[in-house]
Amino acid sequence: MIKKMLCVLLFLLITLNIFSQNAVELNTKGFQLYEQGKYEEALAYFKKSLTLDNNYHYPHYNYACTAAILLATNYCVYMHLVPEIYEHLEKTVQLKPQYKSKMMQDPDLESVRNTYRFLRITGFNPNIKADLLVILTTIIWYGPAPGVFPASPMVKFKSDGGIEIGDFLIAGAGEPGYVYSYGTYRVEGNTIWIELDATDSEKNTIKAIFNDGIITFPDGELPSLNDDSDPCSA
Repeated sequence: MIKKMLCVLLFLLITLNIFSQNAVELNTKGFQLYEQGKYEEALAYFKKSLTLDNNYHYPHYNYACTAAILLATNYCVYMHLVPEIYEHLEKTVQLKPQYKSKMMQDPDLESVRNTYRFLRITGFNPNIKADLLVILTTIIWYGPAPGVFPASPMVKFKSDGGIEIGDFLIAGAGEPGYVYSYGTYRVEGNTIWIELDATDSEKNTIKAIFNDGIITFPDGELPSLNDDSDPCSA
């Protein structure tokens, strides 16, 4: 009986070893294809690798980086990869928390770096004022896209406390384009107080609420904002 149990244990150890080696080899092959610029082929190998060993962090991270490169080449063609990029980055952080700092610097991830979900994955907490300020100033915030035209408004919070609001005008004296207004802002909890520079408007103070990656305006001065410019809606 003991001999039989030892044989079973040995078999399991050998099987696990082969299992791990196969995952490593597949990831290595995928990385070689990545280095050759064969990104779609590389994704297939990374997926096979993590299918064999879902707790092997390299293929998760490599998959996310490679998919992000493809996204940068043509967002509308590869936008279906966006959820997978975040999922594999989340799994990478779960397995290797120290990768958060690597993600912040890795040029492969440039196409998703300035997004709310990426910042949350890398550790920024909107309930902490300093982190919320990083979130606000890192992301360009967009309203809805009016048909074939760019999203409007487009809001940029500056690290010096300034704010820039671009409204896309479709009709007017000139070509369609953004018209900008400026002001300052301050943050109190999850409330953002915006003071616009003097205009003909009677109300220059705008109240906004930040909630899980969405900025809303209770009094309706602006539509809700998020980090999606919606470039493929046309």
